[in-house]
Amino acid sequence: MKRRMALEISAILTVTGALAGFVTAQLLPRRYISRTAVAFTEKVSTDRCIYAANQTLSAPALKPIVVQNAYYRTELDFTAEEDIVERIQQNGSIRCDVVSGQNGFRVEFTDDDRYLSLEMARILVEETGKNALAAMRVVEPVQVGTTGPGRAQCVLIGMVCCLALGLIAIGFAGVSA
Repeated sequence: MKRRMALEISAILTVTGALAGFVTAQLLPRRYISRTAVAFTEKVSTDRCIYAANQTLSAPALKPIVVQNAYYRTELDFTAEEDIVERIQQNGSIRCDVVSGQNGFRVEFTDDDRYLSLEMARILVEETGKNALAAMRVVEPVQVGTTGPGRAQCVLIGMVCCLALGLIAIGFAGVSA
């Protein structure tokens, strides 16, 4: 009888943990990160790549992007252009690197909006290529992922934690088979 009760308590705690994990996953803010890697098809020095990356993320270069981009155009009604530019600079990253044996760069852009994240990664690639005055090829197409634990991970963590707590409590209560 005690064994059956212990199993029921463990099952209830496991289901409760799964539900708690699911609810937690729904409440966690979802951030999307888009990544891509591009190689130059001609000889481009690291210094030229760094210059192009810095130019791309400079405020004068980003202001026209903000004004032309549909995602940001509506935001301009209630947010200063400088604030949007600053957010792009914080959320965007262009790293000069060797990509597939050639000089190139990696772009990352993070945002709450999945499609804006993808769009801005694509724009940053195009602008960096223009600023480097060089032809390039995409080695790793733009892919989007999420930051933080996913829903399945939260559910699994909740289940395991509550099951472990239940087993510990049962062990302390002295329930034996």
